[in-house]
Amino acid sequence: MKNFKKLFLLLAIGTIGLASCSKTDNSTPNNPSIVVTPTSQTAGPGDVILFQVVANQNTTSTSALTSLEVNIQSTSGTIGTYDSTYALSKVATYGRSVYFVVPASASANSMYTITFTIKDNAGLTSTTTSTVTVKATVQSFTGKTLGAQGATAGSFYGSASGNIFTRSQAYTNQSSVDYVYFYDGTEMATIAAPSDAYANTNYPSYFSDATTGTKWTVENATMLQVLSGVTFSSIVSTADVKNAYTSATGTASTSATNLTVGSVVAFKTAAGKYGVFNVTALDATNSGSITYNVIVQL
Repeated sequence: MKNFKKLFLLLAIGTIGLASCSKTDNSTPNNPSIVVTPTSQTAGPGDVILFQVVANQNTTSTSALTSLEVNIQSTSGTIGTYDSTYALSKVATYGRSVYFVVPASASANSMYTITFTIKDNAGLTSTTTSTVTVKATVQSFTGKTLGAQGATAGSFYGSASGNIFTRSQAYTNQSSVDYVYFYDGTEMATIAAPSDAYANTNYPSYFSDATTGTKWTVENATMLQVLSGVTFSSIVSTADVKNAYTSATGTASTSATNLTVGSVVAFKTAAGKYGVFNVTALDATNSGSITYNVIVQL
């Protein structure tokens, strides 16, 4: 009887010890791992981003991978879930390419967050995120004023920077000049490419150094088309800008002549960038000026 009591006491002490160990167990769950590259990307509307996903089971638990979920959110809320219940057939290692197409309607500086979650057979998960920031693809300038050949204001324009150049400045920035302005009784108010034959014949001083008379070596062949039935304010995206030029019914030329207030002109630079400008004011003399708003692809 005494021996039985001793045995019971030992069992009780052992049980208490086990219970005590269980309460102080602070072990970390053996989650699977997931790595996605790139972790961040900058892209424009319509661009395709490729993400590479690599996931592995936990080496301690060896619980097989069972599913991958890819959730996409934008600054305006959730826009979609990619394969939220994708079954992985209980594998130890998993790799996958995930393609994300930036919506054509995405606005500049908006952000998309793509969340990748891997799950294993034990129900444990690991999550990582990547971001896509939408870059601006067009830029706009308002109130740009070019002087005619008899004016003191600069007559030369660089659409990429929005800079207006005087004759001397234009000579040292020839490759940046996309078009010039002049006014006469034949062509009237005209925006022309540096390569335009009429402008070179009638205004040769435009395209030479004011001191030495040395002729320009770079004369960009910007092509222009006067548009009809187009509302300038409706042109807001890079697709709108390009479409205004490519869908025009007229014939592209190195000059846009007979411009008036309200004229809308699409152009394509020698660098292949599209733009559209809208004449807002005009002093129709050879010492006057033309003022316009312009939107151009970056």
